[in-house]
Amino acid sequence: MNTDPKPGGFFDKLKVTAAELNLLRAGVLNALDVGGGTRTMLAKLILSGTDMFELGGQLLYTSGSVPRGFTLGNARALATAWTIGHLEYATSLTNAADTLVFDLDLPHGNVLDSVTVYFEGPAANAANPQFRPTLKVYRTPVNGGANTQIGTTTTVPYASSAAYKAFQAVSVLTIAEPIDANQQRYSAVLVGEQGTNALAGAHVYPGRAVCTVTRQPRGW
Repeated sequence: MNTDPKPGGFFDKLKVTAAELNLLRAGVLNALDVGGGTRTMLAKLILSGTDMFELGGQLLYTSGSVPRGFTLGNARALATAWTIGHLEYATSLTNAADTLVFDLDLPHGNVLDSVTVYFEGPAANAANPQFRPTLKVYRTPVNGGANTQIGTTTTVPYASSAAYKAFQAVSVLTIAEPIDANQQRYSAVLVGEQGTNALAGAHVYPGRAVCTVTRQPRGW
């Protein structure tokens, strides 16, 4: 915070000391200007009042990793394939590789790093399913067009029946996808188990998307 160099103000023919001029100089050096630059705040800045701050562009951040959760409210599937009305998780109703889709609300102009959901195998599982569930992430043009997979495909592991049935994270990592929310929609798609030893009854819990954030788009 700047110090007032002359409490009460200046007036004509007033002698100005070097100390007062240095305080004026410090105020100029600390001021923000159209040329930009870096300023180090020595204390918290508090703005109060009505309509006290207006930003013409996007708010920029030092690059950092930010998780954003999604819920079953973002999920969709055939009613005959998954129940998604449960508050905690969706339950598979078939063993026919039916899809559960989570729509992802991602911040435009940043980068999608990873997507995670949580999984529990069917309680009746006793053997490794021939085709275990997979998780993929897609982008889709908002004006229609084909889905494009981004990142790799992750298959739920099977170390043992007990491990398969235990609560576990299933993630697509190192996606590194620039987010263009103006032109693309994003989704995470889990495909259920199928084939020999496949059963209904798996639980899928909503998870989170992690983004590298450098800017805050309007509306966020």
